[in-house]
Amino acid sequence: MSKFTEEKLELAFIELLENQGITYQFGKDIVRAQSEVLLEDDLKEYNTPRKLNNFL
Repeated sequence: MSKFTEEKLELAFIELLENQGITYQFGKDIVRAQSEVLLEDDLKEYNTPRKLNNFL
C-alpha cells in the first residue's frame, strides 16, 4: 500500500476545489508584490454584502 503524503493530500484538495469550479493557480505563479498578503482583485470581487454573507 502506498503512503498518503502531504503532496497527495494537497492534490486531492486541489481536485475537490476544481470540481467545484474554483480555478487553481500555483502560488509562485501569481504575480504580486512579496509584501502583499491578499490579492486585491479577489478581495474587491468578494467585497459585496451578499457574497460576504455567504462566505461568513
